Amino acid sequence: MITSLSSGFLNYNQLQQDGNVEEATGLYNQALEAALKSQDSENVYFIKQELGMIAFSSQKYKDAEILFLEVESYLSDKKRKNDVLNISRVMLKLAEIYENFNNFEKAEQYYKECATNLKSKVNNSEEIKDEKIVELWLLFLFSEAHYYLHHENFEKAQKYFKQAYEFSLRTQGEVSEYTVTFLYQLGAVSFQKGELEIAVDYLEKASELGKHLPGMIELSNVFITLGNIYLKQGFPKKAEKLCTKGYKNAKRHKYKKDIEESNACLKELKDVFS
Repeated sequence: MITSLSSGFLNYNQLQQDGNVEEATGLYNQALEAALKSQDSENVYFIKQELGMIAFSSQKYKDAEILFLEVESYLSDKKRKNDVLNISRVMLKLAEIYENFNNFEKAEQYYKECATNLKSKVNNSEEIKDEKIVELWLLFLFSEAHYYLHHENFEKAQKYFKQAYEFSLRTQGEVSEYTVTFLYQLGAVSFQKGELEIAVDYLEKASELGKHLPGMIELSNVFITLGNIYLKQGFPKKAEKLCTKGYKNAKRHKYKKDIEESNACLKELKDVFS
């Protein structure tokens, strides 16, 4: 049953991309009912974890918390403690949920436990070949960095983004959406700290690598942030070129947030040129 759940008729990722979150939830609930009737505990908790992911992505954090706590309890059983990947995934989601609840003590507790679990895998030369472990560690570093960013602790945020960038560079190579994303984040944090020259270095490198990643939706973030820095530095023509690139990339990918941000940048430039 797990094979069919993860690869076939309940492909939540595809349903989510198509905007059919309610359909995905309905299908998972049908599968959950069947698993409960057959007393198939393994699939019950597999489905609950997926439902937790759906609730989380829909910002229904209380529903997600209840589901993930049930899954955590199940996975923490002595017989299943070796399932480090799933336990860590659930802990990371719980950390993010408690961060959204402003329960920072619990958030930090779960971030710490997630890190402890994953480090045993990340530091193993054989296990680090597993792409799922690599992706989860990068996601952990990204979430931890944003946790400190939300608290305006730019030094710690920068520390975790740098770890993520270096790890991505080692495991994914330079021409990777992960690597470009972390370069962008380092540039954005440097910008917030007022370190404009350092920010430009990171963002120009991200922009250069981005030429090889035309399908990267978030590349518009790089162009717009770099354009805003050039505007601050008094280079309006450079800023206009980059904000226009950001607009075109966002428009091509129908990325509403960056369409608005690039338009704001171009409007400000219009006032400069007038």
